[in-house]
Amino acid sequence: MLIALDTETTGHDLQHGCKPFFVSTVDEKGKIVCWEWDVDPMTREPQIPSKDKAALRKLVAGPLVLHNIKFDVRALEVIGVKFDAWDQAEDTLVASHCLASSEPHGLKFLADEYLGIDDGDQQDLRDATNEARRIGRKLGWRIAQPFDPHFPAVKRAPKAGWWVMDTWLPRAVAKAEGYAPDHPWHSVLGTYAKLDVERTLGLWWMFHEALKDEGLMDVYRTRMKVLPALYAMEKRGASLSSKRLDAAIESFTMEAADAEYRAKKYAESKIDNLASPKQMQGVLYGHFKFKPVKETKTGYSTDASTLEILQDQARPTSKGCRFIQNVVAHRKNRKAVDYLESYKLSGVGNRKNWLTLHPSFNLTGTASTRNSSQDPNAQNISKQESFNLRQVFGPMPGRHWLAMDYQNIELRIFAYESGDRELIEAFEAGYSVHLIIAEALRPAEFKRLGPEAFAKTEAYRWTKAGNFSLIYGASPRKADATYRVDGAYDRIRSRFPEIDRFMSSKYAEGMKRGFVTTLGGYRLQVPHDRPHVAVNYFVQGSAGWAMNKAIIRTHEYLSKRKDHHAIMTIHDELVFDFPNPIRKPVVRACKRLMEKSGEDLGLPTPVDADLIDDNWANGKGMKL
Repeated sequence: MLIALDTETTGHDLQHGCKPFFVSTVDEKGKIVCWEWDVDPMTREPQIPSKDKAALRKLVAGPLVLHNIKFDVRALEVIGVKFDAWDQAEDTLVASHCLASSEPHGLKFLADEYLGIDDGDQQDLRDATNEARRIGRKLGWRIAQPFDPHFPAVKRAPKAGWWVMDTWLPRAVAKAEGYAPDHPWHSVLGTYAKLDVERTLGLWWMFHEALKDEGLMDVYRTRMKVLPALYAMEKRGASLSSKRLDAAIESFTMEAADAEYRAKKYAESKIDNLASPKQMQGVLYGHFKFKPVKETKTGYSTDASTLEILQDQARPTSKGCRFIQNVVAHRKNRKAVDYLESYKLSGVGNRKNWLTLHPSFNLTGTASTRNSSQDPNAQNISKQESFNLRQVFGPMPGRHWLAMDYQNIELRIFAYESGDRELIEAFEAGYSVHLIIAEALRPAEFKRLGPEAFAKTEAYRWTKAGNFSLIYGASPRKADATYRVDGAYDRIRSRFPEIDRFMSSKYAEGMKRGFVTTLGGYRLQVPHDRPHVAVNYFVQGSAGWAMNKAIIRTHEYLSKRKDHHAIMTIHDELVFDFPNPIRKPVVRACKRLMEKSGEDLGLPTPVDADLIDDNWANGKGMKL
């Protein structure tokens, strides 16, 4: 019998001490069973009887349906209740994305939208918890707040508010203060938790029928196979050197300070705070007299894209240009420090001089089939030369990492699906497609320099950026600005008619059907007021599908081998942690399994492999 299950926890950071204190279930006959445990108000530790753990172990051995299964499975595992029945589990979060990729996927929204169950129970719980927090604070209890050891990286209140981490408080206050047995605080959480499992089970029956009716059950089943692989990645985590981390924080901090000093010097001390939009506006448009690019509610824009345009307006040696360059450098370095400090706070110190990060990978976190991640966001671990955060990551002693990256998979999908022979032949010959586009847009400069020299120019970088902006659905104006060539958008679509037909067909598909179907058969919704995203969704969705299949295949292969693990998925890259010495047959097998995704897409998907023996920024290409 299928059972819906949900956990309520003392916080979302299950790596640093947060734990479940309430588990609710409901079966197909409507029978609800709950386990609720007291939480020590000074330590935030739930008091869990052994018999309850035994009952839960028996329960999770059978078919379950959950909303965001990875979180609840991890919550149970931290209290010693291990879950292995992935092949018997269903997830309404994944199902909702398969059916409507661009809509919200929160449980309350879905239940209100499809079952007519409003969120009044959540509002009651929020109000009770906020009042209980006030009372608990007076009692000297450990109330959720910034930098608590159980969620050390939380600097400010979660989006929903601090109350979401303290839902154990109403009952705890009611018991401690001797409230009458019929006081609502004794049961307000129970009402909420029971409704959540009823929401989950009701949604599953509806989604199950819809998936069958829409012919989407196969893609749903494929996506479900990704979950245990992502869960294993999260559990294993990625190692980083605490020494390199501290050194990088110090270096980026000094670079930010130097850039700030130089910026203020070029502004002739007319600015005190580079983070102040008002002061920045005064310097850019008052002191330096730049021509405004766009206006916001608080005045003329000073964001990154605006600064890039303003910089092009100025002479490279002018004070205004130098000011902007240093503002950009200051921002980049400060952002690097913020990211690195979040890694330090999020890391688990399980070995001297080493930390391990356990980011949460979200299968439904984007409008395509791409994974997102959080706590921390692994997708933001930059490898830009002046902003390289990968230098702090790497294998622990006795280990090696392998980074396997699809070669230009997005541009490859774009070229092959357009059917343009010139672009396809370039890929098959190993020639840069970016250079073909560059030659079409900048023929004189290309002829003068030749392909090898041109590939080292800034114009080549602009061409690459423009090509991706084209794929991502940029408007003609935006594409031209990115290419830095007037009329580039129209010239490319005229010069490469197959590209024009391909893009037009995807726009039409999105407008007519309301979605595009990726290679692999996944439907991605296209908003009717944004048909230009159709090409982007198709390309990104197809690339994401290739990665999904690669994750599944490599996980199944490595799970049969001792101490070989996938540890991160970042864009088109999979990172593995292997014992030293590296066994090339294992590496070749993982490479073949990743490249096998090309069979699912109907085009070649070659993979590069880098060996990392020290830090992730210094990978060495492997010949296999």
